[in-house]
Amino acid sequence: MKKPPTLKKLQALFDVVKLEKQDDLLHIIQFKSNEIDVETFIKTSIKEKWGLFQISPHITSLEDTFVQLTNQ
Repeated sequence: MKKPPTLKKLQALFDVVKLEKQDDLLHIIQFKSNEIDVETFIKTSIKEKWGLFQISPHITSLEDTFVQLTNQ
């Protein structure tokens, strides 16, 4: 996103748990549920002029899963 919203703004609009900046244009947004209204999210991003140009699900690798399980 070119102009990402704050975590507080995302939490007010959607059930967002975490907003993580990967680089200037890539942000990972973690929602409370895997079932989000993507259409509403996209429409909101256009209305709010966030500069959204890509949306994709986060895919956890087997290695990431192993690390998460061993750290618990």
